[in-house]
Amino acid sequence: MEHMAKEMKPLIVPQAMLIAEIGDEPVGFVIGVPDINVAIRHVNGRLTWFGLPIGLIRLLYYKTKIRTGRLVALGVVEKYRRAGIAEMLVLQLMDEAFKRGLPGELSMTVEDNVMVNRFIEAMGAARYKTYRIYSRALDGEAT
Repeated sequence: MEHMAKEMKPLIVPQAMLIAEIGDEPVGFVIGVPDINVAIRHVNGRLTWFGLPIGLIRLLYYKTKIRTGRLVALGVVEKYRRAGIAEMLVLQLMDEAFKRGLPGELSMTVEDNVMVNRFIEAMGAARYKTYRIYSRALDGEAT
């Protein structure tokens, strides 16, 4: 967690990190970040060309052009999952994004997470991709 926090720190917008509490107990959180993929697309996987930081300069320039956000993590303590906490966190995050004029993306939800997917669809979002993970036993091993 410490490593992930250190790596994500340059991307974090404090208004996009929310923690839900009941009393003094944290019961849920949500993390949204600017969609850095918009900037990364323009560097073709290289921060330097011919020993010059051309890619880095392009990355910093296009970072200012980011106009979308991504919800990267959402969690609620199991005891409170049907209490509407996740929905309120997402709505609050979206409200913050819309105040800043940023459209958002709610992607990479697990296909069988019916509660979250139903909530996203109820907000008017449409599913545009489905990713699946398949497994298969190799050489008689159990999966």
